[in-house]
Amino acid sequence: LKRLAGDARIERIERERERGREVYEATWHVNGLVREAAVTARGEVVEIEEEIESANVPTLVRAAAIARLPNAQSMKFIKLQSGNYEAEAIVDGREKEITFAPDGREVGDDGDGDDD
Repeated sequence: LKRLAGDARIERIERERERGREVYEATWHVNGLVREAAVTARGEVVEIEEEIESANVPTLVRAAAIARLPNAQSMKFIKLQSGNYEAEAIVDGREKEITFAPDGREVGDDGDGDDD
């Protein structure tokens, strides 16, 4: 996790069980944007997520997210290790998440158990 975070200060580490194995999830910030990673006890990278500025999101992804979440009060984008993008928005006081392929196709949830 320290290698992934580089010079950034790790703000939180949590131990969880995921798919029958123990993983450690860490959170830190780079240039004001959230980064998260999960690794096994052996140091194998399970997942990397990085918040990115809206201007750096592929146009098709941004357009699809706006079309699917037209009443969003706020929206942020997370680039997933898979290369897909997750749009996280607050709609009517509830958090909504939708995952998109780089070409703007909706690919379902990210499997992390959060509300979609």
